[in-house]
Amino acid sequence: MSRLICIRHAQASFGAADYDQLSELGYEQSAHLGDYMAGEAIAIDKIYIGPLKRHRQTYETVRKSYQDQGQSLPDPEVLSGLAEHRGPEILRAAMPQLIDTYPEVKGWHDDTVNHPERKIRNHFRVFNFFMMRWATDNIDFDLSVEHQDWQTFKKEVTGALQTIISADSRGVTAAAFTSGGTISAIMGYALEMQDDARIIEMNDSVINTSMSEFKYSEGRMSLHRFNLTPHLKKKELITYV
Repeated sequence: MSRLICIRHAQASFGAADYDQLSELGYEQSAHLGDYMAGEAIAIDKIYIGPLKRHRQTYETVRKSYQDQGQSLPDPEVLSGLAEHRGPEILRAAMPQLIDTYPEVKGWHDDTVNHPERKIRNHFRVFNFFMMRWATDNIDFDLSVEHQDWQTFKKEVTGALQTIISADSRGVTAAAFTSGGTISAIMGYALEMQDDARIIEMNDSVINTSMSEFKYSEGRMSLHRFNLTPHLKKKELITYV
């Protein structure tokens, strides 16, 4: 039996021009994670990372902690299927139609215009509203055919997952540095969930730099532990972006 530790990237730069960049707090979270893993002497035989900058930055910070404690991590293999879904990109493109189509979205948009201090709260209201409809193919207008759909995203994640769990021999510990939506899709695969709405809901609960552990053997896998953060000792270190 082998195990796969899925690690969500540290806090990215929400609201900045380049979201795909760890924030100062994100680097701190990553360092705490690395210190914990190295301190517990968690030996990793194989590392996989998604193609995003925040995935690699989280991995590199953890790797430095290992090196500082006289230990090592293997070089990573990049898997495109460990990328995050493109929901935020699609939401930005579809926002005018969402405002025109759904009174709820128009209300949150207008509330933000009138009360800029509510921008973040209303952003996540719109995001969650859109993601639930996107994942269940329940949008009342046509999205551009060039946009990724949820089922395609899940297939890409499954492809990366099959590469991981079929490549290693028994007794291997692998780690994957990836994103919250990707971990949610992996959870859905492991639990054989058919309800896409429930899968996308899990995205909201995946903590930055949390560890979710799966057991796998002969191409099958099961959830062992979810969303572990023993390295985040202070409340202010718990974030979800």
